Amino acid sequence: MKKLYIIICIFLFICCSSNIHFQQKLKRKEAKMAVLHFSGKGVSKTLRYLAADELTTLLYVDKKYSVVDRSLVNAVAQEFKIENPYFLSREKLITVSDSLSANVIVLGLIENEKDPGVLEKRENHFTITLRFLHGKSSDVMGMIYEKESSFEPPFKVVPGMLVRMVNKL
Repeated sequence: MKKLYIIICIFLFICCSSNIHFQQKLKRKEAKMAVLHFSGKGVSKTLRYLAADELTTLLYVDKKYSVVDRSLVNAVAQEFKIENPYFLSREKLITVSDSLSANVIVLGLIENEKDPGVLEKRENHFTITLRFLHGKSSDVMGMIYEKESSFEPPFKVVPGMLVRMVNKL
């Protein structure tokens, strides 16, 4: 009985400490994903767009998900004047999803907290969060987050973080 209790505790610890949480399983054959440009704090707008491009490529090439081309996503984002996708209303997300014929909308957030101190010796603390939303209801289907601290610049760190995140799908 004690062994069973220990095994259950270890299992719960592993499950609860994971950085991937999905309410519904993403079905590769049924999912058509649209990755909106990332929101962020402490990173450039260019990096946020490049991160969305990189994630789209990884989802398509590495995981074989059907994805909406970034040029179409960018055109719709411009048409709807989307500045920060993280703050879109439920109705707007559903409209965007319908416009892109996507049944999964992916929202990304990149945050970079820099240590105070000398510019060359400041450590960056990156956090990336990906939210997978159902295209017809905008309900959260799942989330993945990744954290990393590094002295490297964001353009060197973020791609590796995205690779690790996609590998968890």
